[in-house]
Amino acid sequence: MDRLQDTLSEDSDRLQRERARRHALEANAVIPEHRECHECGESIPGARLRARPLATLCIDCQQDAERHHS
Repeated sequence: MDRLQDTLSEDSDRLQRERARRHALEANAVIPEHRECHECGESIPGARLRARPLATLCIDCQQDAERHHS
């Protein structure tokens, strides 16, 4: 049981570090005016890029990806 708790704690720590890293990248990112979606090739709207500067998917493709992973 202790090993399981250690593993869960390590996973949680890793996720926290990844979130902090992404937050720092987003805070310092140069926000482009537009970017193409990696999935469908459509333009990602500027409003989405201002909210999520590291976004690589348009809203529709992101929602599809989230549905498939949940």
